[in-house]
Amino acid sequence: MRNFVLLTLAPLLAACAPLTLPEPIMSPSQPDFTTLSPKTATLPPDNLPQPTATPWPPANALTPAPQMTRRLPVPLTMPPTLAPVVGELPATLRESIEADLEQRSGVTRAAFTYVRAEAMVWNDGSLGCPQPGMAYTQALVPGYWVVIRVGDAEFDYRVAESGYFILCEPRRLGP
Repeated sequence: MRNFVLLTLAPLLAACAPLTLPEPIMSPSQPDFTTLSPKTATLPPDNLPQPTATPWPPANALTPAPQMTRRLPVPLTMPPTLAPVVGELPATLRESIEADLEQRSGVTRAAFTYVRAEAMVWNDGSLGCPQPGMAYTQALVPGYWVVIRVGDAEFDYRVAESGYFILCEPRRLGP
């Protein structure tokens, strides 16, 4: 045990020992300036190369910094388009929405014009149309955004894949 302690502590003790540097080796032709007095000290001869001041960095090393272009953030919402966005809407959902709109408007389905029927992923259970005082699930809800024009009014339906749908307030197109 004693040997183990000594072997373990020996490198640590050696690391703590004072560091001694070897004496510099002087050639006989070099004067020892440490022992000369200011009166007897001699300066180096003038024929030695003298240091010159060089600007840093050299003039030819300077290059202009690359120009950075600023990228504008991508808008979170798409601007409204003039062309209708009509995609594939499952037949069962189409039937449910058209039956609801027929009952609300009193107009036959032949007068319906689809403005939008687009697959969406809604941020929460409000399907993008939150109502005051209501609480909604905080989960992504796959579904559809359906807008149908009847005469001078547009009916904005928000639909979940499960078949649940809500009607956001109808919008009048004219005055």
